[in-house]
Amino acid sequence: MNLKLILTELKTHIPPEGATLGFLLKKIKEKGYYILVLILSVPFIQPVPLPGISTIFGVMIAILGFSISFKQGKPPHLSYKIYHWKIPHDTLKKMIFYSLKMLNWIEKFIRPMGGWKKKSGRFYQVNGIIILISGLVLSLPLPIPFSNALPAWTCLLMSLAHIEEDERLLWLGYGLAVATFIFFAFLGFIFFESIEFFKVFIKTFKI
Repeated sequence: MNLKLILTELKTHIPPEGATLGFLLKKIKEKGYYILVLILSVPFIQPVPLPGISTIFGVMIAILGFSISFKQGKPPHLSYKIYHWKIPHDTLKKMIFYSLKMLNWIEKFIRPMGGWKKKSGRFYQVNGIIILISGLVLSLPLPIPFSNALPAWTCLLMSLAHIEEDERLLWLGYGLAVATFIFFAFLGFIFFESIEFFKVFIKTFKI
């Protein structure tokens, strides 16, 4: 599918008052969930985190991942309000602009292989769960470099792999998902070790 053409057309049809996720899904239709995940991920692929904004967009991505995994593309009942969250016109236009810019760079590496219609439902469920978890991780308001970038790149590569049916991108997405897990496990280790250090320090100071 011509993803660049779809994004270019979408960019020209954004209502002046902005657009909801529901509106965008109706406009995109084919592979809309993956295209939306890609667009929502793009602002966070740079190393500097954006706490607050990443929380809202991360939740949106997580809901889309849930829909891919468990609802076969149908909006889950509890996410009704989220599907009506509105993205401002200028913000969405910039997101699509940078999505197109990213595609201009990455398209030289894309190698569509086809045959994905034969994949089992479990295949899509697992990949949807990875997107869901990555969205939740992205939503954490952490002012730490790469805390947004790693889950955002995971979502971007996973969604682009599904859009273009490129298994190489999919395996890169899996690799980044593992790297994200290791990164946050390390952060967790440092956090709990710091707590233990301060407990010992305070105890020693009191003595």
